[in-house]
Amino acid sequence: MRNSLNDKQRKLAQALAKGMTQHDACKAAGYSPNSVQAAGVQVCRMMENVAFVEYLESIREKAKNKTVADLQEILEFHTGGIRTPIGEVDRESPYCSEEVESQGSYKVKKTSAIEHAKELSRLLGFYAPEKVETTVNDLRDIIARARKQE
Repeated sequence: MRNSLNDKQRKLAQALAKGMTQHDACKAAGYSPNSVQAAGVQVCRMMENVAFVEYLESIREKAKNKTVADLQEILEFHTGGIRTPIGEVDRESPYCSEEVESQGSYKVKKTSAIEHAKELSRLLGFYAPEKVETTVNDLRDIIARARKQE
């Protein structure tokens, strides 16, 4: 058993922890499973790796401890996205929106500061509320669904 994990193995654990299917998790991690069964075999092999299982469990434990971000945390995240220069964003950064690996090196992409500013502005109520058009039938459907849930 190996004590350390490579990037693909870490990505696989992260994808599984997010609730992806084994097949989708393998693809997201960079594996090339030919079938759902092949992905299942890959995941089963990884579940025999103690370091992998411990890493997966640690991710799940962190998620249990904090499953929902509060408004302040979301505001701070978007503020950080505005203020963090691309040169300070690496693969482990929360502001890394995409990673492209090529010939042993990698490039990261960051969500633009403008996108973070737009979302921050929306959350703070700087935009007029969006209008939602509804009909009487829409309202009847909503009321009927609410009554079924009671």
